[in-house]
Amino acid sequence: MAKILLVDDDKTFLAVLFDWFEGRGFKVATRTNGPDAIAFLEKEHIDVVILDFMMQPMTGLELLRHIKENPKTKDIPVFMLSQFGEGRHIEEAMKLGVEDYLVKANFNLESLTMRIKKIISKRK
Repeated sequence: MAKILLVDDDKTFLAVLFDWFEGRGFKVATRTNGPDAIAFLEKEHIDVVILDFMMQPMTGLELLRHIKENPKTKDIPVFMLSQFGEGRHIEEAMKLGVEDYLVKANFNLESLTMRIKKIISKRK
């Protein structure tokens, strides 16, 4: 069973994503901030991370940078969800190695799920 880590400070949005992915056969863990996500990733094997751009005390970009610079986690595919669709945010995330940058208002859970399944199947 594939494991997803969801990181977002919006607990309502986390609950929606949790229910969606659990209902499609994924094992799902949630964290509401970057430091907790880092601690979790140090202990657990995760197949995919989905994280928010705007969080405190660590932004999604800072967390992405940490994930990609850590030899233990650098190969985990990361999807970034954000309210912001600005080019500079997307560009920075892409430079850091994000799998994809999705604007919350425009993304489709079904297509995200299919992409995650495809990535996971390629890695096994």
